[in-house]
Amino acid sequence: MSFLDPEQEQQWLGRVADDPEFRLVSRWGSVCLTLLCDDESRTYQIENGRFTAEGGHCGKPYVVLAGSSAAWGDFTSPTPPRHSQHVLAMDRRRDDFEIREGRTELIRHLRVIDVVLQQMRAPAPGHQQGVLA
Repeated sequence: MSFLDPEQEQQWLGRVADDPEFRLVSRWGSVCLTLLCDDESRTYQIENGRFTAEGGHCGKPYVVLAGSSAAWGDFTSPTPPRHSQHVLAMDRRRDDFEIREGRTELIRHLRVIDVVLQQMRAPAPGHQQGVLA
């Protein structure tokens, strides 16, 4: 995906795995998250405190978020512009982003999906493990 190269994806997976809030809110949940960017897609599984990349649809309740590379770029910036801080705002206010499938599942699993997506953002300069340098 143009917004998430393999190295960034591994860093993201690592940040999610190390996040105590993620482990807490995801411990009994199970949902698949598919991210579409232009004509590419990636599917991830959130299950019982783990977040893993999947090769395709994983067969569980799923959420599909689709956006342009510009929309995902705004969302993943350390300080997102207005209407790009959260997927619900992006769905409502941006023409180039939508919750394509699984709106009910998104709402049901909103806290855990939000924690996962917030970890997608690159840390701000000088930010190290919750402490500003």
